[in-house]
Amino acid sequence: MRWDFVRTVMLGSLACFPISLALIAMPLATPANADVVASSDMLQLNNQMRFAIGSPTVPADPRLTQAAINHANYSSANGQGGHFETAGLPYYTGYSARDRLITAGWTTSFVSEVATGGAGLAGVRQLWDAPYHRLGMMHPNATNIGWGHSDLNGRETTVGDLVYNFGFRAVDFVRSPANMQTNIPASWSGHESPNPLPSGVSGPVGYPIMVVYSAGQNVQMRAAEVVAPNGTRLPIYYAAQQFEYDYQVIIPQQPLAVNTTYHVRFDITVAGTY
Repeated sequence: MRWDFVRTVMLGSLACFPISLALIAMPLATPANADVVASSDMLQLNNQMRFAIGSPTVPADPRLTQAAINHANYSSANGQGGHFETAGLPYYTGYSARDRLITAGWTTSFVSEVATGGAGLAGVRQLWDAPYHRLGMMHPNATNIGWGHSDLNGRETTVGDLVYNFGFRAVDFVRSPANMQTNIPASWSGHESPNPLPSGVSGPVGYPIMVVYSAGQNVQMRAAEVVAPNGTRLPIYYAAQQFEYDYQVIIPQQPLAVNTTYHVRFDITVAGTY
């Protein structure tokens, strides 16, 4: 895909920034080492994905890693998904992700958590494909990430805990997929909670396309388009903003064609003075 942004700055004049992106949709291959579950390997994969889109790579912290492992153990041992724990059940370490980080010795105001029943590296990839989970994993204001995995009771759980500092702007924004990025899946299952697809719609759909701005800048969608090489505009879904307002997501309604370059345009309004 090739990107174009038309960015309107609030309280300012219209500023047009032609930014090109080539996205080559490819078949999704099964990773050969999907069963690797070391926290360091999962962090490395997450950082490889961040680096590929121009988002700063971030270090682990043993406290975040321990909190992620703790919740993975709780989820597997009790056969539960989600992000909240019940006191008294095995491996309980705190009700919410923030509580569990405090238990592990970390105190912070901005915490998010991603979790899936996928195993190890395959689980990290699965989370990245889902746009609301990718939001935290790709966010340019993330400062530390801890990954954990468990297979207690024969149940696979992969958890990532992320912390943020919205007071700095290492980069202005990041896009996923990135400019000229290849080996992009042609489709996405549509499996995510909360669900970014309209009620009654199920996958497979095209691979989600998103932009995230740094430092908590508000981003409003005016219009977007995905154009095939023959000039056909693909029908898309606009995903509602969840959790925060510094990003936008569109999802092609049908799987993309493999080995094909698409043109993407976002017409967005970004709050700010620049």
